[in-house]
Amino acid sequence: MNKLRNVIQTLFHLETQIKFQIETLNKVFENDKILNQIKHDGFFKNKISFRDSLNSIISNYTIISFCSFLEEYTKFFTPSYVEAEFS
Repeated sequence: MNKLRNVIQTLFHLETQIKFQIETLNKVFENDKILNQIKHDGFFKNKISFRDSLNSIISNYTIISFCSFLEEYTKFFTPSYVEAEFS
């Protein structure tokens, strides 16, 4: 039962992270004009906008978090696992 509690806590944690990341992405789009005024230094100076780089980083992390959520969910909430664990 302790394992199940830990899995559920992990799922809630991942859900919260995903919600935060999506909310942050929405703010990036809402503040498009402000973020496009910020410029990178060095190699990326004229290659990608700051807004696009934020969008890419947050989107990629959201995909990783969502895949982690799905992996955790399917690993512990499939019928075969539940039957073996609680029979």
